[in-house]
Amino acid sequence: MTARLKTTFTMKIRSYIYVATIPMMIAFIAYVVFGYYFIIETSYPGISPAALWGSCIALGSMIYFFVVHLGHAFADLWMRRTGFLTTIGLFSITILASAYGVITASMLLFEGPVILRESLTTARSAILRLEAVAGSRLKVPELDEVQARVAAHRQTLYAEIRNPAWCGIGPKARDAIRELQRDLPGVKVLAGTDAIRNCSDRAYLDRLQAAYADLIEGALRDHPLQARFRMTERSEALFQARALARKDRDEIDAMLAKLSGVGNFVRNLELLREGTKVVNKTKSDYDGLHQKLTGLIGPIPDLPAQIEASALDQITSSFQLPNVLASRWNKITTVIYVAIALAMDVLTALMIAHSVAFDQSRSAARREFDDGRGFDLDGIRYIWSPVRHPAFQQPPPRQIRSRDP
Repeated sequence: MTARLKTTFTMKIRSYIYVATIPMMIAFIAYVVFGYYFIIETSYPGISPAALWGSCIALGSMIYFFVVHLGHAFADLWMRRTGFLTTIGLFSITILASAYGVITASMLLFEGPVILRESLTTARSAILRLEAVAGSRLKVPELDEVQARVAAHRQTLYAEIRNPAWCGIGPKARDAIRELQRDLPGVKVLAGTDAIRNCSDRAYLDRLQAAYADLIEGALRDHPLQARFRMTERSEALFQARALARKDRDEIDAMLAKLSGVGNFVRNLELLREGTKVVNKTKSDYDGLHQKLTGLIGPIPDLPAQIEASALDQITSSFQLPNVLASRWNKITTVIYVAIALAMDVLTALMIAHSVAFDQSRSAARREFDDGRGFDLDGIRYIWSPVRHPAFQQPPPRQIRSRDP
């Protein structure tokens, strides 16, 4: 009686494990695919949703293939039907394919806020540094000196045009024009403006000042230094650098405010996606501005070509993940994540192996039960195991005995 109860209890436990195998495998593959989803999305920001999900489904299918075959290999190893090396090979492939996704998903879910804050702060510092460098390197000292002298003499000219003693172009106004001609040869006394005017004619004085202002601005635009140093392009680049840097700074500050008090992304997954987009946008702006700057002024030794790789970049890079694990090996969380990856692989494979063996044992028991009763087993199928062991193979076709007398 005790043996029967023990057998019944064992069969119940085995049946529970059998039923739980598929949900466990679905959860395992979904967790792995989640990690790969963010790896692909962050590595290729412009990827289409169809390509993104297609890649994830392909990776999930590949991992399913290896996990199921690893489970069969475990079952075969228990029955001494295949070698140890086959199981080790399949296990290694499965670990390489799935552990990357598991570790990435774990780091992003549970340490994501810290990682994302670090990435946002790094991006913010880099784009503001680029703005500062652009402001200093895009300026041309020689042209700045010319513009400073021109600005001083221009103000003198404007003041003399409205001087009550000599309204219009008087002697001191002519002196100011001669000083302007040292830097801007194109500036000269305009025809018809050389007479002294009545100071009460404000409209004329306004027109006179505007005419000389246009003349001076045109001469500045045509200055040889403007063409030599491509000042129009430099001005546009500086304006763009300031506008983008300030916009990126404001977006990063807003994102950091949203992350305030967030400990993990288990319930705030959308924040991870939103923050990653902000980081990627800032990196893209930085790359474009850096390329434009180097095209105008040449290499900039003290300004990196790209924003320094952050923890987020390293975690979502297959080439950097080993370095991340090595640098974080002294942290208990890293050990836990690696342990989770190994445990999920082993547990899922063992549950599949159990289900394979359970299917085979049920198939053998049913065959033994039905062997003398004239039932044909060809229509019976089991979920996990097309029976392969010689002891469990279908018997040769036999004549089904008729039950008619």
